[in-house]
Amino acid sequence: MTQNGLRWRKVDLHVHTPASTDYAGPSITADEFVAKTIAKGLHSIAITDHNSGEWIDAMVAAANGTSLTIFPGVEISVPGGKNGSVHIIALFDSDATTKTIENLLSRLGFEASDYGSLNALSSMAPDAVVDAIHDAGGLAILAHADSSKGVLHDMTGQARNKVMNSEHLAAVEVVSVDKTAPYLSGKDQNYKRKLAYYRASDNPLSGNESGHSIDGVGTRYSWFKSDGLSLDALKQVFHDPDQRIKCDEESAAVPDRMYPRILSVTVSQGFLKGMDFEFHEGLNSIIGGKGVGKSLLVELLRFVLGQPSPIADIARDMNGKLAQQLGAGGYVTARVQLEADQEINVVRTYDGISNPIKATYSISDKKVPGDIAQ
Repeated sequence: MTQNGLRWRKVDLHVHTPASTDYAGPSITADEFVAKTIAKGLHSIAITDHNSGEWIDAMVAAANGTSLTIFPGVEISVPGGKNGSVHIIALFDSDATTKTIENLLSRLGFEASDYGSLNALSSMAPDAVVDAIHDAGGLAILAHADSSKGVLHDMTGQARNKVMNSEHLAAVEVVSVDKTAPYLSGKDQNYKRKLAYYRASDNPLSGNESGHSIDGVGTRYSWFKSDGLSLDALKQVFHDPDQRIKCDEESAAVPDRMYPRILSVTVSQGFLKGMDFEFHEGLNSIIGGKGVGKSLLVELLRFVLGQPSPIADIARDMNGKLAQQLGAGGYVTARVQLEADQEINVVRTYDGISNPIKATYSISDKKVPGDIAQ
């Protein structure tokens, strides 16, 4: 079996279908909806109609056997906003059904006649809705939190603080990263929790018209780094957002090269002489039996990148390994990928004194400025 490891996946976790009464796009079937979504390069979408799960079963069936993963969900209208309702999204795993959504809506006080309507309201307060979503096995997300009908935009005081600090709140959907991210860092005096945040489309109509359309799917999106597309994978993403979510307005391209990483390491002499170690983009483990050189490889990585351990005993151990297993005149080469889609070659030679480092761009062979360890 091939292990892909972690990969970047393009997702839009706020999408409306004709099940929402304010859907104003062209007439469309579930199969057509899925095909057009795939054409936009998305790996996954969440179906989050207003107070409705009517299209869930059809969309899951239409996506079956395709490259698109559907997260069944719902956008719930909840009382408490300064201008009426605020919106909270519930996301479920891909085996959830229309009935799953309807059962949740029933617990929240909705009648069947409310399905799809923007005007219907849950009978429960926002923090209680967050808890109810968690109890039903879903993830509670604040929809467009910093915009109209959003908790951060339309709620104030202790009621807002109570929602934001809920232990069952999984993540926050934002419109403006620059404006809103500081409030979600865990450093805000009112919001003590660090919260994952991402962007999603809410698939708007073009222009200034209100409503939703297939054409708006993917107009805003995020990149999630995960080993699959499931509710458990989303939980992992939300627990490690700094490394696993890219959602700023400039993240238009595949972010495979939006973070630095080590591509490969080679050693000129010693125990690992002639071996070329290539590293997977999504894995960070060195696995092998006792005595095959795992710890030596780690110390060689520290050496070539100029990052000795601050712990004196470990630093001494590294120097001992270098003297014995690399030797005077031996060198280590690391091929490194930078954030700006540049590859550099770093070569460090062991002489036991200054251990000079040379770093050059792979294409031009020009010297790389700055501190290699940084």
